[in-house]
Amino acid sequence: MEFAGDDKYIRAPRPPKGGVEFISAMKKQMFMGANHLIFRNAQALRNNMTDAEVLLWGHLKGNGYGLKFRRQHPIEAYIADFYCHKLKLIIELDGGIHNRSDVAANDLERQAY
Repeated sequence: MEFAGDDKYIRAPRPPKGGVEFISAMKKQMFMGANHLIFRNAQALRNNMTDAEVLLWGHLKGNGYGLKFRRQHPIEAYIADFYCHKLKLIIELDGGIHNRSDVAANDLERQAY
């Protein structure tokens, strides 16, 4: 089953109780209003992960705890490196570029959000 929104499709194996209304509410909660450009940027980042992200993703995707992690997950105007909706947990991996003053200022703004 596919649900469209902002040029992006979300696949669900079967609709949960509450049907389409539930999926729509869940989508709004998980993505917090991210627009189609953020989704496109997230997809590009998923296709071009850093070595550190690839390594961590190998551990997160098969964690054995029944937790589902998403990589490069859109949340409003930001893209989280990794996100677990069940725990409301965001994991960010920062490399050397984050030592630049302009990037560090953006990081502080993102972290405050």
